[in-house]
Amino acid sequence: MKLPKSIYPSRSRIGAISILATVLLCGMLTNVFGISEKKIRAIRGRAEALQAMLKLDQIQTDSLEIILRQTFEQGELHKERYDDDYYNLALENLKEMDTMRAQVDALLAPRQRKQYHSLQKEQPVRYSSRKTEVLARRLLLDSSQTRIVDAILSYSEQDIKRIQHEAKRKAGGFANGLGSVDERSSMLRRRSKLIKSHEAIEKVLTKAQKKEFKEYREEQMEMFRPHGSGRGPNGDF
Repeated sequence: MKLPKSIYPSRSRIGAISILATVLLCGMLTNVFGISEKKIRAIRGRAEALQAMLKLDQIQTDSLEIILRQTFEQGELHKERYDDDYYNLALENLKEMDTMRAQVDALLAPRQRKQYHSLQKEQPVRYSSRKTEVLARRLLLDSSQTRIVDAILSYSEQDIKRIQHEAKRKAGGFANGLGSVDERSSMLRRRSKLIKSHEAIEKVLTKAQKKEFKEYREEQMEMFRPHGSGRGPNGDF
C-alpha cells in the first residue's frame, strides 16, 4: 500500500487530520525495511498540513514529523516480526496508533488540542478495507471489534495483492490460468493468506458471531474453488 499523496492546507481539513489514522497503516503494510525518501517527503507533507491547520510552531512540527516517522518504523518492525499472524499484528499496531495519538496530544497547546479533538469528531468513519463495513453490519460488531477486524482485513488484502502482482509480473503482465505452475502457486498462497485472516478475525468474535461468520467464510473461499475443472467440490488444488 502506498502512502497517499501529500495533503496540503487547501485540501479538506478532514482529509488532513486523517493522516494520523493512516500513517501507521501505511507503515505496517510495507514489506521493505526502512523509509524511502519518497515516504519521508510524504510524511513531512502531512506534518506541514497539520502545522498550517493548527498553527503549530516549528518545534511542534518537527516533533510531529518525528512521531509519524517513528510510528511508521514501528509498523515495519511489527510486520517483519508477525508477518501473516494478522491478529497479533493488528493488536500491536493498534497499540502503536494509540501511543501516537497520545504523543500528538501531548505536544499540542490547550487551544490546539481542543481544535484537534474537534476535527477528529467531525471526521467521518472510514475503513481501510471495503469489507469492514459489510462485516460490521452482518456480524453486529462493536467499535472495538470493528477496529481490529478492519486492520486484519487490510493486512491480508495487502499481502494478497502483492502476491497477485508478483504472479502477473512473472507472467509478463498476462494471466496464464490455473494450468500455469506459477499461477497455481499464487492461488495457493493467496488462499492461505485469506484463511489466515479468517482465523484472525474469529479470535475477535463471540460464539454467536462465529456462526454467522462461518457462512461469510464459505462465500469468500468460493473464489478459490475451481469450477468446471473436474476437481473436488471442496476446492482442493
